[in-house]
Amino acid sequence: RDERDRFSEKDLKKIFQKENYIHFTNIEKRRYELYWTPLIGLFSGLRLGEITSLYLDNIREISGNHREKRWCIDILEEPDRPDKHLKTLSSKRIVPIHKTLLDLGFIEFVNLLKKKDPNRERVFQELPYRSGNYNQNVSRWFNTRYLPSLSLKTDKINFHSFRHTVSDHLKQKGIEPHFVNELLGHTTGNIDQDRYGKGYNPDILYNNCVKKILYQTSHNRLIDFKSLKVDWKKIIG
Repeated sequence: RDERDRFSEKDLKKIFQKENYIHFTNIEKRRYELYWTPLIGLFSGLRLGEITSLYLDNIREISGNHREKRWCIDILEEPDRPDKHLKTLSSKRIVPIHKTLLDLGFIEFVNLLKKKDPNRERVFQELPYRSGNYNQNVSRWFNTRYLPSLSLKTDKINFHSFRHTVSDHLKQKGIEPHFVNELLGHTTGNIDQDRYGKGYNPDILYNNCVKKILYQTSHNRLIDFKSLKVDWKKIIG
């Protein structure tokens, strides 16, 4: 078992403090991946490789239980894109995008990328493909530069800790394990369900799981992620 420690709410406040995060992610230098990957990881539990390999058309609106559509991230293996591969069969899933990411302008960001370069294919196209994935630059920056600069790096703390943070956060809130497994792309232990079962409607997974991800340092004090909002029109141009 890959044992990693989760981030505490105190750690998260430090990692995503505006003065730290905006400075170290170099967003003004268009280091899009450094800004978005930790935030996406924290509010979805996606693996780093699932985030860095996203194509623009993997970010799409999917019909919910009602007429309205919900923005989601489509995690899937695509035969015509050999750079994309799933860790396990259960990794294929639809992940509703958390309101915090929407508030920070993730969809606006994606749309601006499309508008600026109609031929662009990947969300984080600037990342090089090495050793079978696009992870190296983000992993190296986060694990060997950013976390140490905040005195948070240990042998059991790295980018993958976001995944454990989401899992434990939802567990402590009493969220049903089948919803958490669906969000994280974990096997359920039921072979037939894993192989043939259809994922939850995005509205169900959002309302029963994703919506419950709310990080706070005390009972009445949420961590302020809105302070990280930037002007994407100005940055992307």
